[in-house]
Amino acid sequence: MKPIQIAIIGAGASGVFAAHWLLARLGKDIQIDIFEKQLEPLTKVKISGGGRCNVTHQHLPIKVFSSRYPRGQAKLKYNLQYFSSQDMLNWLEKRGVKTKVESDGRIFPITDTSKTIVQTLLDSINSPNCTLHLNTKVEEIHQKEHVFELKIDQNTHYFDYLIIATGGIAVFKDFFNAFDIKKIPFYPSLFSFQIPDPKLRSLMGISLNSVKVRLIGQKLEIQDALLITHWGLSGPALLKLSAFEAERLQQAKYIGKISINWVDTHVEEIKSELFAEKKKPKSIKVKNYKRNQMPQRLLEYLIEKAEIHAESHFHELKDKEINKLAETLTNQVLDFKGKTTYKEEFVSAGGIDLNELTQHYQLMKIPNCYVLGEAVDVDGITGGFNFQHAWSSAYLAAQDIANRIKKTENPMNIQNIV
Repeated sequence: MKPIQIAIIGAGASGVFAAHWLLARLGKDIQIDIFEKQLEPLTKVKISGGGRCNVTHQHLPIKVFSSRYPRGQAKLKYNLQYFSSQDMLNWLEKRGVKTKVESDGRIFPITDTSKTIVQTLLDSINSPNCTLHLNTKVEEIHQKEHVFELKIDQNTHYFDYLIIATGGIAVFKDFFNAFDIKKIPFYPSLFSFQIPDPKLRSLMGISLNSVKVRLIGQKLEIQDALLITHWGLSGPALLKLSAFEAERLQQAKYIGKISINWVDTHVEEIKSELFAEKKKPKSIKVKNYKRNQMPQRLLEYLIEKAEIHAESHFHELKDKEINKLAETLTNQVLDFKGKTTYKEEFVSAGGIDLNELTQHYQLMKIPNCYVLGEAVDVDGITGGFNFQHAWSSAYLAAQDIANRIKKTENPMNIQNIV
């Protein structure tokens, strides 16, 4: 009997992982061809986490874990029931890959190199029933009588099942348009903010463990670490804010105002502290005020922004100066003009509308065609969440294809087929 032919476009995290699970379930019953336009597979896996590969995030309750996805929360609530971050760690452990959890919940291989994850994934598809075609671009997709036709280098190849696991889908717009598939335009989701304040940027390298940030005029407030860079502001707090406000920021053309609470404390508490110091007969100098181990250079910058002399003593300040300093510390408003992509953690929002997909990532209008990973409108914040979506979407799609081929209704539970 001729093996069932399965094409996977894209040798990234979701594409390779889907191939693994198809081989695990179907073995010699299938022939998989993976087409990758780049010269090597798993390029994002290789460079993620500064070359260490932030493979997933520590296990959290499903409701909490799924809340880390600005778009696709409901989808992840379903996915994580069947393939969670703990399932991914178990899969790696069975293949001899030990991992470690860092203080912020990010998980890396204990080797601290992405090569460990890349090689493990490639080993998992090392089979005569799977062929990886590198530097190979799929130019067109057509479907005729339930068979998929892929045009590559002026040749046509035929497949029974198709998985699209690419970072972008524009090249296949004619295929999707033919079936009236709704697509959400791609736009950046994880990025830093460019701040046109030379004095702030001169503080590059300063970081704080906990600040609060929000866009002016919006209620959403993010609490996390912040980093001052040579272009403005970055770090987890800004990256998370950029993800959850991605659509609004894109519409504003990345120009607006942002509020920074540098001391992660309510303004009234800061006022109480400052006025208490003002009442002392021998008050300290303003520049010697200590709060949350704020770096001295940053404190002096904020004092200057409040239009106060750093050498002044608190008892010399007027009430309105105390109020202005408290406001600057807890609600400094900065202009931002532009964004800066966050190196290897770059993620896009947009892709195939989730309403076009079944729970297992099959296009409802195109039977036997699945769309995974970055090609669908799901994105998570930094910290391993986007890779977890890649793993879980690949798992669900592969299990669904296997069940269709075997004509079974096997449960999606992972425990017996790791």
